[in-house]
Amino acid sequence: MVSKSIRSALVVALTLLLATLIGLPKIYAQSGDDVIQIELVGEIEALSTTTLTINGQVVDISAAELNTTLAVGEVIKIEGTLEADGSIVALEVNPVEEGELLPGEVEIIGPVEAFDTDSLTIGGLVIDISAAELEDALVLEVGSVVKVHMSLVTDASGVESWVAREVQDGTDDSQDDGSDDSNDDTSNESHPGEFEIVGTLTSIDGDTIVVAGLTIDIVSAEIKGMLVEGALVKVHLSLVDGVLVAREVELHDSRPSDDDESEDDNSDDNGNSNTNSNTNNSNDDDDSNANNSNSNENEDGNENESNSNANNSNDDDDGSNQNTANSNENNNGGDDDQNQNDDNSGDSNNNDDHGGSDDDNGGDD
Repeated sequence: MVSKSIRSALVVALTLLLATLIGLPKIYAQSGDDVIQIELVGEIEALSTTTLTINGQVVDISAAELNTTLAVGEVIKIEGTLEADGSIVALEVNPVEEGELLPGEVEIIGPVEAFDTDSLTIGGLVIDISAAELEDALVLEVGSVVKVHMSLVTDASGVESWVAREVQDGTDDSQDDGSDDSNDDTSNESHPGEFEIVGTLTSIDGDTIVVAGLTIDIVSAEIKGMLVEGALVKVHLSLVDGVLVAREVELHDSRPSDDDESEDDNSDDNGNSNTNSNTNNSNDDDDSNANNSNSNENEDGNENESNSNANNSNDDDDGSNQNTANSNENNNGGDDDQNQNDDNSGDSNNNDDHGGSDDDNGGDD
């Protein structure tokens, strides 16, 4: 029997071969998952009735939920799936909301190593914050965790620098970026000296990848699922001897998983009704009257019981009244008639009448 690891290797090999032969997205694969969540942010480069092109990738939008205007040049965010054959199928096409990454940007989350009025340093990267929007009540200090949306800018003299668009408190994102990456099978625990980035994967080249202008060594990294050029990726990395070295790389998915959805609270909409109505009337010296009327409505095996037992004894009438209910004892007026109701007893009636017309009635039903 072919082992699971061999089957996975065959799937990966075939997928890469297909990608090469028919021009599907360039993929770097560590394992062969059937369907993987994928996100892309960028401008629409081409458009047809069933597909659009973004970041060089052709995306099937034939069954997607379209929540924004589609036009060449429009900035959009696609949430979809990467199929086993390497094709990308959109589930939603949305506008880029405030606070989300813009095309070409990278999000970096990590502790501040140094800062001044115009810049701060995270993971050895010096970031210009002179024109950035700072979150209200943000306190910058060495060691505080921040989240920065930034891009690589080249000035007139050809010098590149990282320029921040906005800086926010990153405390809630340092362990988990606020998303629940369905492609992630382990917790995103922090490691000393490590930070996190999210950005568009622009290049895969053997031992390195490029994410929005950052070149990252992936020789020793754990690659989770598949990586696709043009898609958003999340990387946990650190600066080692001046080189950015990844510990793990995966496709980014900001959508909540099923675990984040409301769980079953074990409340069932079941209308369950058990009604027992037992009525015994003894009138005008008529003895041994037993009327049992039971109406039970049960749905889904839930037990709700409402029991009503009425015993009436009037005019020196000796009533032998037997009600099958739930251990109810009724002492009714008149001339000392005693009516006993027993749970789960046969139909045996036993009545002692004291006083009145001195009738002593014993009835066997």
